[in-house]
Amino acid sequence: MKILFVTDKYFPKPFANAVCAQDMIEHFIKIGYEVHVLAFQDGYTEKISNWKGAIVHTIKPDYRLQLYYYADNFPNNSNSKLATKIASFLSKSKGFLLMPMQPFYSISFPIRIKKKLDALHQQFDFGAIVAMYHPFDGTLGATLFKRQNPKIPLAIYNVDTMEKPALKKYFGGIFADFFRWEKFFLGHCDAYFFMQSRSERYKQNRFLPWSEKLFEVDLPRFSIQDYQINCLQDDPYDRPAEHWVYAGSLNEHDYPVSDLIEFFLSLPDYPKRVLHFYGRGSQLEKIQLAEKSTAGRIIAHGYTEFEQLKARLFYADVLVSVKYSNQISAKTFEYLSYRKPIVHFSGHPEDPNVSYLTKYPKSYVVKTYLKTNWNDCADFLQWMGEQKNVQCDVDMLCQIYQKNTPAYSVEAIIKKLKI
Repeated sequence: MKILFVTDKYFPKPFANAVCAQDMIEHFIKIGYEVHVLAFQDGYTEKISNWKGAIVHTIKPDYRLQLYYYADNFPNNSNSKLATKIASFLSKSKGFLLMPMQPFYSISFPIRIKKKLDALHQQFDFGAIVAMYHPFDGTLGATLFKRQNPKIPLAIYNVDTMEKPALKKYFGGIFADFFRWEKFFLGHCDAYFFMQSRSERYKQNRFLPWSEKLFEVDLPRFSIQDYQINCLQDDPYDRPAEHWVYAGSLNEHDYPVSDLIEFFLSLPDYPKRVLHFYGRGSQLEKIQLAEKSTAGRIIAHGYTEFEQLKARLFYADVLVSVKYSNQISAKTFEYLSYRKPIVHFSGHPEDPNVSYLTKYPKSYVVKTYLKTNWNDCADFLQWMGEQKNVQCDVDMLCQIYQKNTPAYSVEAIIKKLKI
């Protein structure tokens, strides 16, 4: 059977939701399905037609996303800041004009996605479609396609919440509750998958008419990593230093790194500690300045290819994550797979990542939203000293995070779509 995944910016330089999709795609291929991907075209990276067995199709996104992609690919380019400002202006101004329809942004783009799906289905005759939410445009385009092709099973896989924290902060529930869109999607799709941390929302009475379509899963990013067997790369770090690794987005809104850097530099440099940043985003210059002023204690590596990054994570002594919003970080579950000590900087009282990390025996959460005592180095150093004696049993972790395995989500999709 042929399945089509609809997602955003894809490999070789994917965004987080495409990485989540890829874990499920690889499992579908492993069990015998032919998988196609419709992704948003990044005109500044290599165009591919196949990625690890998946057949890749692309569609040109709107100008706003093209500007973001440009800035993402050329972070040190003098024009990238201008591109980001223009894209941000377009996003905010049109978002304000269309506020009652949030997160709807473009009229033409979802229609173009729908037409692209028409053409691809005519050529390949798909047995099912899986739309990743986010992005909104892809989900809306897939739903429009489903409305005209009711016999083609459609699953919507919601990797987080539609809610926008900024709208909720400034306008309360007037525009921040996207039930009107969920109602539209649920009215047409065959299955709607939501994250475990959002389960309370879908227990509300207003979702009862679609209870048969709703199914709880979780980010499909957990799988035990064993590079002693699979990794041919040598240890990239100087020893015997203790190496901390942050990998992922450096977007200042959700992932501000100032508190992390302050906390790290307040620790005694014995044993010698080095903080590595692998990622892209608006804070890269800030980290590069910190690198120059800290005599090698902080290193900015920029974007690192996905396969190379795995070795950097495997050989790390401590994995570091940051979240200052109420959104889930896919990186959390990848970190868990390595069974390393994880230090998480949580800047939001409703940070859902904390609920997952508290189940993990080697995690330490720094609650920076607390006004006092969040930077208790003595408590941290005691915790760090105990880590050598803390065991992470593989079977135990697989049981705790069962819903975070790609296999769990894939089996749920197959069962719900009856494919």
